[in-house]
Amino acid sequence: MRDVCLQLQAGSDPKFQAAIETLVASAMGEHDDFAPGAEALGRQLAACLDGHERPVWAQHLGGLNAADVWLCAALAEGEDKAVRIFERRLGPEIRLALGRFSLCDDERAELAQRVRVRLLVATEDGPPRIAMYRGWGSLEGWTRTITARLALNELRDRKGAQPLDRAPELIGASPEFAALRASRRKLFMQALSQAFQSLETRQRALLRLRYLDGVQANALAGSYDVHESTMSRWLASARTELQARFDAEARTLVTDEVAVAELLGAMQSRFGQSLQQLFVSELADSTEG
Repeated sequence: MRDVCLQLQAGSDPKFQAAIETLVASAMGEHDDFAPGAEALGRQLAACLDGHERPVWAQHLGGLNAADVWLCAALAEGEDKAVRIFERRLGPEIRLALGRFSLCDDERAELAQRVRVRLLVATEDGPPRIAMYRGWGSLEGWTRTITARLALNELRDRKGAQPLDRAPELIGASPEFAALRASRRKLFMQALSQAFQSLETRQRALLRLRYLDGVQANALAGSYDVHESTMSRWLASARTELQARFDAEARTLVTDEVAVAELLGAMQSRFGQSLQQLFVSELADSTEG
């Protein structure tokens, strides 16, 4: 681990070097069975020091929760032992935070998985959210706060959903969808909503993570601790099942076979966009009041 220290200390003043050494030694006193790489630890320390002037860096590092900074840096890299600690120590905190919201068991489980992925999985825009932990206060309290914030954003998005009759402009200018009569556009979203809600909890969670949060299949595989090929099969199965259930729901809403074919064609032609509109529309009624 001394190599990590040396890389972080390059060009630093002696006090800052000593502060980093002290932080690393303190962290290793609690977590001596895993270690983050220099880049991950440097990024975590940069988040901790953000907003502080260089002359007080050493003093600031001395007040951080070293073990949790170390843990979060390892989590941002996907270190297996760190992830196991996360599940044992912070998983209950996520469930506790979500328990304060009026959600059914399936919704709570689905949102808990989305929070977990948001915290631990990097996106195209940057590192995972866990890398934003600044080292002050307990990691448990920080996790509850982040979880509650994500849950509130989720519910706010649902409450602020656009009316279903605006679905065409939000889904995209699909020729198939544009050809649907206005009366059938509402049926489209009704069938899609009912079909989605009838899926298994894991299938709904995967489709949300993939098409709303934009998490790639390889990152989802790591989060669910399965091979990427397995995750690809799960996603394909969820898509196929949703399409089949959409077809069945559409047939209960309209009897005209041509109309059913139009609805199914519109859904298949803009699958991702259709789901995105559904995700900001669903549960709007149930979350009001």
